[in-house]
Amino acid sequence: MKIFQFKNILLGAALSLVALIVVGVRGGGGVADQLADIRLVQGDYQALEIPERLLRNKAPVIILGAPWCPACRFAARDLGRRGVPYFDANIEENLKAADLYRISGSQGIPVILVAGKAYSGYSGEKIEQEWRSSGDIKESVVD
Repeated sequence: MKIFQFKNILLGAALSLVALIVVGVRGGGGVADQLADIRLVQGDYQALEIPERLLRNKAPVIILGAPWCPACRFAARDLGRRGVPYFDANIEENLKAADLYRISGSQGIPVILVAGKAYSGYSGEKIEQEWRSSGDIKESVVD
């Protein structure tokens, strides 16, 4: 009986792993739950050390994460593939990034900031749609 239960546990774990891999391979089909509204002001972009070239038209998507985080790296690669400008903000090294992460209320990374909203997790389709429908930088930055 115990061997049967162990096999079922292993089978369930294997199926869960396959599901995670399939979601990743399909290009960011994960879930992004909205956490909070976070409006950034010009000083926030400067404190995050975002290069001026990323602020010319629309505000970039901001990934609050860490270099060791595989989900953060996946989000960055997927956004790049989609042609969506993004900025990696390391919550372990940048005080403003750490503060924004704390304000978001998330308990995991990445936290994605786009169009004045913070999302926990990553869904490439949802984040791209939010970014494409957002206004230009002058509309999304409040002084």
